[in-house]
Amino acid sequence: CSFLAMAFAKLVEPKPNGFSYEMTSLSVTLGRKTKKPDPDIVALSTLKNISRKHISIWFDAEKQQWMVKCHGKNGARVGSHPDNMLYLQADQERPLQSGSRVEIGEFWFYFLLPKSSVVQEPTPSPVAEPSQAADAAPSPVLPIAAPDTAPAPAPTAM
Repeated sequence: CSFLAMAFAKLVEPKPNGFSYEMTSLSVTLGRKTKKPDPDIVALSTLKNISRKHISIWFDAEKQQWMVKCHGKNGARVGSHPDNMLYLQADQERPLQSGSRVEIGEFWFYFLLPKSSVVQEPTPSPVAEPSQAADAAPSPVLPIAAPDTAPAPAPTAM
């Protein structure tokens, strides 16, 4: 019996044996690997230019948008292409799109959402339940396929 993971988004470093993390909750904090692991932080690297708690990625239900916030003193860069990046200082945040590149020092990855054909919007029923409010969080998506390992321009979807 095999288990298929469901995820809202995926963080992928597109190189052989690169970092890959499937977001199975609506928020994640990423940072430096420490001697005493913190179960609330996804460890990226042991590089000292990455803070223990460097960035957070979450779904903002009010804005209906995925967001990234920098907590690290060395900042982070976010954009659609390596030549088009916005520097985020500590405590700054910005929206994320599928295919956004996130750089923390020399470490980088893509933020990926499922293809629109994979996520199906709920069909409104004649009598809507209060829990089906417009600000509801996205539903988990179907299993995420492994990305290609060859370097490529910013991907647009999983």
